[in-house]
This record gives sequence, structure tokens and C-alpha cells, in this order.
Amino acid sequence: MKTLAASLFALTFAAASSFAGSFGPGPWANGAYYPGQMDGIYSAVAIGQDGADVVSGTIGFALNSGSSLVSTNSSATSLTVDPNRNYFVMWINGRTYVGNTAASGSIEKKAISGSLFNGIAPSTGGFLRTTNTTVSTNGTSTNVVLTAVVISNQCGGAFVANLTSSKAVLNFNGSGIISTTENGDPTTTNEFDLQGTRVGSLTSTSQQ
Repeated sequence: MKTLAASLFALTFAAASSFAGSFGPGPWANGAYYPGQMDGIYSAVAIGQDGADVVSGTIGFALNSGSSLVSTNSSATSLTVDPNRNYFVMWINGRTYVGNTAASGSIEKKAISGSLFNGIAPSTGGFLRTTNTTVSTNGTSTNVVLTAVVISNQCGGAFVANLTSSKAVLNFNGSGIISTTENGDPTTTNEFDLQGTRVGSLTSTSQQ
């Protein structure tokens, strides 16, 4: 009887050890600990690199099956995401820009990347453009029309981050770039550091 009991105990211990050792990324989940591990709502802070104060803001996005849910128009010339979950708000060179974010993530690659698009900021004004100009050579006829043109401030960018924690809590950090065009001036590009975490879960797989 003691031999049987000892044998059963040894088998039970071996089975338990084998089961415990099986916890971890499964082959069916592309390195995830469970299906849909990356699904959720994410938030990150963006700060200008090397202590620069020209960029500061927050980036938010939601992942479903590893990526943001997006839709395009019939000609595929524009992209739409849920702005309540996929957004960015950044202070760049004295202006606050608001736009959208589209992101994707991979547990297997331990990385998250994204694009920032449709960024706009209120214009501070415009400039005068000369149109329909007619100047006679004899000096008796002059027709100059000045038209006020307001060009909005626009921005767009991208980021790449590595997962620093990929189990119970998903954390990530990385870097990105953001380019701005302000009132017709040449485009300028600034770099920023990124640090974020998953802050919530999706309430429905149909939501973005």
C-alpha cells in the first residue's frame, strides 16, 4: 500500500510540475500568454528628447487583435479611427496639436508602433497674397488685389516602442518623431521619447 501511495504521489507531483511548467507563451497565441493579451486601451507620455521642451503631450490608442480598428473611404484616400480612443494631444513649439493615432503591437516581437495623423492646431492668423495684379507701363492703370489666406497648422508623425513588461501589466517605452507645418513655413521635425502602459481593457471586441 505504501509503495502504491508513493507511486501515486510521484505521478501527481510529476504531472503538477509538468502543468506548472506549461504556463507561458502558447504557440497558438504568437508569443502571448493568452489570446487577446494585447487587446486594451493604452496611454503614453511624449517628451522632447535630450531635455528639449519643444514637445510635450500624451498619446492614446486602443488595440483589438493586435491593432487599431481603422476604416477607409471608397477611394482609400483617408483613414478613420475612433477619436475617443485613438488620439494624441501635443504641445509643439508653442502650439497645441490634436490628432489621431493608429497603432499595432506584437507580443512575439515585444514591440508597439504607431502613426500620428490629422494633427491640427488653431491658426493664429494668415497672410496677404497678391492676386490679379495689373500694372500698366504708362502709370495710368494699377489693379492690385490682396487676398487674405489662412493656412492651418498641421502635424504628423510616428513612434516605435519596445515592451518592457509583457505579462500581467504591459509597459513600453521608445521614441518617435513629429513634423509640423506652421502657417506655410517650412516643415520642421522634432524627436521625442515615449513611455506608456495599458490602462484598461476593451468592453467589446467590436469597439476600437
